[in-house]
Amino acid sequence: TGNVEVTNISDAVSEPVITGSGPACEGETVVLTAPEYTGASVSYQWNLPGSSMNVTGINNNELIISPVDSTLHAGTYSVTIIVDGCTLNSDDFEVTVFEQPTASPRAALIDICDDGTIELYAFANGPEPLSYSWTGPNSWTSTLENPVINNINTTYNGEYYLTVTTVSGCLITESVLVTGI
Repeated sequence: TGNVEVTNISDAVSEPVITGSGPACEGETVVLTAPEYTGASVSYQWNLPGSSMNVTGINNNELIISPVDSTLHAGTYSVTIIVDGCTLNSDDFEVTVFEQPTASPRAALIDICDDGTIELYAFANGPEPLSYSWTGPNSWTSTLENPVINNINTTYNGEYYLTVTTVSGCLITESVLVTGI
């Protein structure tokens, strides 16, 4: 029997594993990263579930989506990497994008003389349940959706801030100005 000598075999290159910074709320940034490979010729091609709008790095090992949008960017991502003629395909990576709440706070003054009332309204929408955090003049705070402040006087004039938070942690802060007390 004869001997066979095999030469010029290099170690197999491991398949890429994608890591990500998500999930994220709409408007935030998601970064997906594949391992950085070395060789005489290395190319990266990210496979996207939808639009490439607001996406950078499609031909690099790091894909940046900013600002992320649930309609455009949520879904399955993968990357194909070619290292010196060898094609490597990652497993799929799911990007989850949570919806941001909206809020349009309003105020109503009832009997604007001293000892009157301010009624605040959140007018908020988003994935339920929502939580509310109001702050205002005189260190006033509330966690009600539509709080009422009784026995007001001129020191209650000012900006009232509302933060609405979804169960997934996405939040928005808006304000309403109260004057004329």
